[in-house]
Amino acid sequence: MIRVVSKRSFFCDSLLETTKASDVFEMIKKFFIAQNVDWKTKLGSICTDGTPAMLGNTSGFAALIKKECSHVIITHCVLHRHALASRTMPTFLKEVMSTCVKIINFIRARALNHRLFKKLCQEMGSEHEVLLYYTEVRWLSRGQVLKRLFELREEVLLFLKTKKIHCMNILKEDFVEGLAYLADIFTHLNEINLSLQGPAVTIVDASERLKGFR
Repeated sequence: MIRVVSKRSFFCDSLLETTKASDVFEMIKKFFIAQNVDWKTKLGSICTDGTPAMLGNTSGFAALIKKECSHVIITHCVLHRHALASRTMPTFLKEVMSTCVKIINFIRARALNHRLFKKLCQEMGSEHEVLLYYTEVRWLSRGQVLKRLFELREEVLLFLKTKKIHCMNILKEDFVEGLAYLADIFTHLNEINLSLQGPAVTIVDASERLKGFR
């Protein structure tokens, strides 16, 4: 049984110019050669994200590794899998998500609207006073963003009315149910993904947590 896992950075460097797959591959290859490491026989697996530079079929980093080391196992970062899966939602949930993003951006991304909405929430004695920023890059916070919107949905509706913005969708029961579902499922995804990170998390821990989530 493994009792202790020691995490050490073996190699870390920056690309000064282009960040093509061939640049990454050559940099890593040169490092191993300089260290007299026979990486072609010692390398067992590599884990990457889903960018084209990493996973391109012919010229991606993984493909270049495979050409030199055919037995290596290529795995995909489990955190990025969930981000990609969120893009294949049913049409209705995609529409709910799209509407939520538009509402959040209208209020949160404009300084005046943000201040007015905050004042409205203060006057109404709301539990929260602001919406949270939504960005595609910070997908791990998506659950928190949607949860906040759900909790402030009445304040949001009132604010949109003062701005004469027609948004009857958020009054519909199915929309509210869709928003609640998205907020709930993404919150759970956030929690499970965050639990998979950290220096003390082993593959056994990660496997058990994923099985428990399912």
